Amino acid sequence: MKDLENELRIEINNLLRNVKKDCCPHVYGKLKEKGGYEQLEQQIIEMMATDGITPGACITNIENLYAGY
Repeated sequence: MKDLENELRIEINNLLRNVKKDCCPHVYGKLKEKGGYEQLEQQIIEMMATDGITPGACITNIENLYAGY
């Protein structure tokens, strides 16, 4: 189970590392905050579990939530 968790965290890390300010300004800003990465990672994991969507789709949904859509 730990291997799966590590793979998931690596995938999330790769995606969050590539977030661009122009595409996802709210997520980008959150990443720059102290503890922001950890909060986003947890939010992505929870969203994947409850909504059954991919980490990339979670990032898009989180951006929309932060933007007020």
